[in-house]
Amino acid sequence: MFFRRRRAETRERESKVEAMQRLLEQFERLQARVAEIQSDLRTRESAEAALRSQLSRAQGELAQARERVAALHELVGRLSAEAAAERERRKAAEERPSLHEELAPLWTHLAGQRELLAGLAARLEHAVRPRPLRELPAPQAPAPAPEPQAHLLFLTTHEGYELLERDGAAPVAGTEIALADGRRAEVVKVGPSPLPGDRRRCAFAQLLPGLEPRVTLLGHRRSA
Repeated sequence: MFFRRRRAETRERESKVEAMQRLLEQFERLQARVAEIQSDLRTRESAEAALRSQLSRAQGELAQARERVAALHELVGRLSAEAAAERERRKAAEERPSLHEELAPLWTHLAGQRELLAGLAARLEHAVRPRPLRELPAPQAPAPAPEPQAHLLFLTTHEGYELLERDGAAPVAGTEIALADGRRAEVVKVGPSPLPGDRRRCAFAQLLPGLEPRVTLLGHRRSA
């Protein structure tokens, strides 16, 4: 009886030990599974962090791309405005008279002034050219020089002056004279000619106010 009870107790304890071993094995498998799950979670967290980092970089690159697109739109707008302004300038330049046409009267005037200066330079060179010495005849009483039949008019205007040749004797100071083009002037003084070697008298006159003067830098012509 005693041995039977002891064997029954022994089998019961062995059954409990086997049950505990099975439970221990299950616990170990559960621990391994938990470790696998934790490792998988850590891997997923790392992947998620990497994805968040990539998403952040992509958002930054998208913002930069949007800024570049906005800058390109602004540049295209400026270039379009500049192109329109350039077209307007070209259209205005095509409608405006050419520079050659605008300067043609000035070139004509300058050509006349150049001829006048060339003549004055020739007269001045002739006046200052040294003459060879020669034996002088016995001094005689000088004959009276003939009175010139013309005079010069040095006319001062708002734009410069004019040097005119006029017939007859020079008018006295204070005389009001009429010019061929309808202008009127007043003689200020009478003196010698400003041209070298010229014996004619010169009347220096001032253009009377209220009359529109011609645009003349330098004039030298013959007037009645």
